[in-house]
Amino acid sequence: MHTSSILSIIFLLLFSFCSSKCAFAQDASDESEAQLLAKIDVLKTENANSPIDKLNKLLPIIESCEQKSWLVACLYAYTLKAEVLLASSKINEAEALLPRLMTSANALNEPIILIRLELVDLNIRDSKGLFAGITEQHTRLLVKANNIESPRLAGEIYHDVGDSQYQFLDYTGALVSLNKAYESYQLANDLSAVGSVLNTLANLNNTLENTDIALDYLRKALAVSYQLKNKFATSIVLYNMSVSYSLSENLEEARNYMQQAMQMSAELDDEVGVAWAKKELARYDIDSQNWHTALARFNEIEPILMQSGSALSLFETRIGQAQAYLGLNELDLAAKKSEQSHLLLENLKDPTYTIKLGKLDADIAYANKNFQRAFDILAQNYAFADKVRVEEKQKEIEKQLIRFNSALKEKENQALITENKLKNLQIEQQEAQQAAQQRIWWLVIGFSALILVFIGFMLFIQIKNRNHFKAMALNDHLTKAPNRRAILDYAEIRFQESSRTQQPLMVGIIDIDNFKKLNDTHGHDVGDDVLVAFAMACKNVIRQYDRFGRYGGEEWLFVFANTTAQDISVIFVRIREEFNKIIQQRHQNFNYVTFSMGVASYSKDVDHTLQQLINCADKLLYQAKAQGKDQVCF
Repeated sequence: MHTSSILSIIFLLLFSFCSSKCAFAQDASDESEAQLLAKIDVLKTENANSPIDKLNKLLPIIESCEQKSWLVACLYAYTLKAEVLLASSKINEAEALLPRLMTSANALNEPIILIRLELVDLNIRDSKGLFAGITEQHTRLLVKANNIESPRLAGEIYHDVGDSQYQFLDYTGALVSLNKAYESYQLANDLSAVGSVLNTLANLNNTLENTDIALDYLRKALAVSYQLKNKFATSIVLYNMSVSYSLSENLEEARNYMQQAMQMSAELDDEVGVAWAKKELARYDIDSQNWHTALARFNEIEPILMQSGSALSLFETRIGQAQAYLGLNELDLAAKKSEQSHLLLENLKDPTYTIKLGKLDADIAYANKNFQRAFDILAQNYAFADKVRVEEKQKEIEKQLIRFNSALKEKENQALITENKLKNLQIEQQEAQQAAQQRIWWLVIGFSALILVFIGFMLFIQIKNRNHFKAMALNDHLTKAPNRRAILDYAEIRFQESSRTQQPLMVGIIDIDNFKKLNDTHGHDVGDDVLVAFAMACKNVIRQYDRFGRYGGEEWLFVFANTTAQDISVIFVRIREEFNKIIQQRHQNFNYVTFSMGVASYSKDVDHTLQQLINCADKLLYQAKAQGKDQVCF
């Protein structure tokens, strides 16, 4: 086939989606194409542009090279477009370009472009959680990085491979690759890329729970993005700083930085960036039990993330939707979102996602009062997690055994050759064999230690599981406050102590006024919200050595030690103010909610049992109700 025919086929493969009306002029000079290639390279390394700005600047370049039939220039331009689409988290659009670009790059014999396209493919697979054969791809790319003269391209390979190793849970390999990327970028004097590596190193340290180190990396990355006036890079750093503060349980700072990241993404018209920020804000709402707000955010971003093609972010969104529905007691909808998450899980090879989803399924089963199913799912989940850890450890042991056996075989062969040639070295051979046997014993000891560690870990998991179910048995599911059993057990302990020592003891019962009317008027969802708000108010106000718990329905039992009636009156008022403050935050224009309280003091001559003391407090509660409610009677 003639050369011109081959080039025509390549061109059709690369630009089959372009308009058939384009006229291809044949009189362009090589110098003009070289200038266009230089312009593309400058655009690739520009720091101040957001991905959207780069795409807008690429359009006239692509149009120009198409009109002039410059296949190499078009190949470089479209490769940059695929990379920019990835930076914008438009995974599906980038993936659609890849097959034609790979075919054309192979035909035109462009090894640099082939490497860049392989990095595009690696990033797409990471975004979709497609990890099959990923380690072989890492090895192949790292070999190429070691043999590339361009420090900038070598840095890109080390960086993308390190990020992929991090997502594949190969933290040791990721750290090595990212350090090489950092060195390569410094050698290339690419400050923007250095900031990007600092970002990835921060993510790695967040995963390893080194949040202080992560924040230090992010502050350096933020200084770089400010210096380069790169708003897109700044939005990413702000996003990651929010995640770091969230892991440090500083939700106020986390929300602040995520709001800044979302605002900056909105200014850049970065729709996917805004969606990612809203996803994290929704997760913070879940942590704060703001179920309605979280659900609204998740529902808003779901179609955007579906279109982007990021399976991992869509999986996290649907998990969040299920958690929000669970918090709102919409159990059927929670189960539906869990089923949708299971469908996504089929394409995600990371076992941690399976474990996370299993925990959610157990919570849904528990909320449905299917306690046996909840226990079975948790047990299966822990077994799966243990299996994953055992398999990973077994693979590492097998690798060490292969290395050891190979080394031992080599030494034995060398010893045999030496014995045949030099009989006088027999003593040295025996010493070598003894040394080898000693190494075997050390390996056996090492393996035994690993087994002991594993057994200890299994015991830890069992204890953790037992404590989890113990906590579930002693806490009210709706309000997370101690339940009737828990508060009565505590009250009995205090009662017996006061019987022996004559220390002052008071027991109080609070009943929310007009609660049935509130339920009938506003619905049970609002009624549940009121109970949750009351529990939060009590937790915020009462002293460390006092206790409270849900006694039944809208009634709450309080145990006060070494407390006067005046102190309890102050506590009563503070709970009421905090209670209504929380309700107003959740339901604006909501009527002021009151409650009544009866408090009984322990008397050795009258109260022979705890129940007698509680009955006395109950009578005083009814007295408070009869006297007009919203008061405490002693």
